[in-house]
Amino acid sequence: MKKEMKGHRMKAISTKVELSAEMNVRSRKKLIFEMQKDAMLFAEYDQNQDRKIDFGEFIALQPKGVRDAFGAEEIRVWFDAADVDRDGTLSISEFFRWSAAKASKRHGAEMLESAFHVYDKDSTGQLDAIEFEQVCKDLGFGSVAYEIFSALDNDGSGTVAYGELVSASTPTPSHDSASDHDPVDTTGWIIHGRDAPNVQSELQKLLHESGLLVVDLMKVFEKDMSNEIDSMEFFTTMRERLGFRGEKRVLDAVFKSLDDDGNGVIGYDELYEFIRGRKHSLDERHFNRAVGKLVPEPQLDVKTGLEVRPSLEEIAWDPEALRVLIKQMLGRCNLAPTHLLRAWDETEVRNGSSGLTRVAFATHVRKLLREEDDDLWVSEVAPVADATFDIILKAVRGGNMLQKVGIVHLVLWLNVPPGRAALPLKTRGELKRMRARRLEMAAPARSTKSHVDLSARAREAIELAAARAKDVAQAKAAAELSPKVMDDHRLKTAWVALDVDSSGYISAGEFGSFMNRGDRVLNEAKEYALATPELQRLQQRLHFQPSTASGRDLSLHHI
Repeated sequence: MKKEMKGHRMKAISTKVELSAEMNVRSRKKLIFEMQKDAMLFAEYDQNQDRKIDFGEFIALQPKGVRDAFGAEEIRVWFDAADVDRDGTLSISEFFRWSAAKASKRHGAEMLESAFHVYDKDSTGQLDAIEFEQVCKDLGFGSVAYEIFSALDNDGSGTVAYGELVSASTPTPSHDSASDHDPVDTTGWIIHGRDAPNVQSELQKLLHESGLLVVDLMKVFEKDMSNEIDSMEFFTTMRERLGFRGEKRVLDAVFKSLDDDGNGVIGYDELYEFIRGRKHSLDERHFNRAVGKLVPEPQLDVKTGLEVRPSLEEIAWDPEALRVLIKQMLGRCNLAPTHLLRAWDETEVRNGSSGLTRVAFATHVRKLLREEDDDLWVSEVAPVADATFDIILKAVRGGNMLQKVGIVHLVLWLNVPPGRAALPLKTRGELKRMRARRLEMAAPARSTKSHVDLSARAREAIELAAARAKDVAQAKAAAELSPKVMDDHRLKTAWVALDVDSSGYISAGEFGSFMNRGDRVLNEAKEYALATPELQRLQQRLHFQPSTASGRDLSLHHI
């Protein structure tokens, strides 16, 4: 009997725990849903798309029940408390704070904290920019995540402590003070719908006449707090709530035109564009996420007082110049550092272990230049990229045992205050000498275009191999291999050894012999940080055949 009673008690406790967990999931889902709705309302009232709203727009986005219960004076108190910089408007970051504070008051601080904690992988209470972006996507603010992150990163640490958001005491409406869900009455609506454009115009007219917003229409369609409309919800609501009288093929065509990305559901972004005929200010599709090229912006010439746009060739390259050019590119393409790192290292970011090795960093910096800038890359930018990698690693105290550049490093490096007003430029003499040097390298005694092409590829392979060996050495400090970067003297020594006939050129046959030396080549590769597989791949790419054709010879002068 006692065992049965104990079993019943344990079952009751287990049921209570399960119910509590289910309630927590529902509460967190409701919190997320309400913050997503706040983001939609902000977008709806941000008519000029500057990601700011004034007090009139702020009071208008409050539900009628809230406006009636509190009045303009009380709502003004909320607005002024949220307006941190006192400029008379709420930026998207200030509105996010207010929305988070409201959610915390209504659903409990622990519920809001749990929404952030999901992405806090090391449970430190801190989120880096990529982790914070994931939270913002859940809450409906994904497209402006880095803008919000930058505003919240007050100490410039490259992370955000979400505890401050959770415990914020910003005045907001309480949970039970008034209804924040205005009823949406669609009684009497009729949509004849001969075709998709006709349905669009009829919906636009009905919304205008009723004074409803797109977010209100979203409420009519959406049933499960997902803020997404599947095909069943769409077809049922169109007929039962919105009075559609047309054929099913028309609804199929409307749904297909609304489902912009073809994922089988309609989101707020797609519905808004269908009704308003334009994208709203927080629409992710509004932003260009393609990484561009390094193009210097116009700057003032101190000598002439005129505005000039320097070329990449005219720049006196150093890590600061590279940083400024990358920042200019990000601004021009409307990108955040998170977008850049994702573009450069998508697989690692997706797996939750973001980071770029020295070689990967150099490879992606090279892609920021045009293909025709190969000589510039080899002679000037590649060494700067290597030095920049070390500078970025030092941005975080305590170093980086993995020797990888992550999002925190990138954010801290990019946010360093500029050390100078403009990009440094070469003097006329420096520019002249540099051009002469390149002309000399590009015009060997027995020259064809293939010389330059082959030498550039060979030099790039040597540099990448050396950089990769350096990475391996740093990651495995106990290893016996102690690679050395080839300086000019060692390069010349190795070249003389390969130039068997002392002609000053390495023929295809001599290069092929070098590739077949077995253990000796491996030892030389270790000594000079030349990765033999890298050279083998180079040999395959160049399609070397046993030949003495001078047109395919390589000169030390080229490399």
